Amino acid sequence: MNNKLEYRTAVPVSNLMQRTLSNMGLLRGLNVHLVYDAWDKVSGAAGCTIRKSYRAGCLRVTVSSSVLRSRLSLRKREIMSEMNALLRLEEFFVPDDSEVGEVREIVLK
Repeated sequence: MNNKLEYRTAVPVSNLMQRTLSNMGLLRGLNVHLVYDAWDKVSGAAGCTIRKSYRAGCLRVTVSSSVLRSRLSLRKREIMSEMNALLRLEEFFVPDDSEVGEVREIVLK
């Protein structure tokens, strides 16, 4: 009987986590929540955001104030760019997912 363990190539924990999340079908859901979190951080409108929906690169956000909606609509491109930059820093974010990858459009309601 051979009691020695076989040595294998070391794999970073982040790679294992990403592979596990993908195999369990949780990676897309995580991407959506990372997008929502990026909106809250970048827009500064977390407290006034009523509803968020994200699909196919389009983030739809409902805010409680028409004045805030007008101010945010003037900054949509800037917010989108900052959100994508923040998302690229996230370890588990998959930017090339066609369904829930980077934000390409923001619709304010």
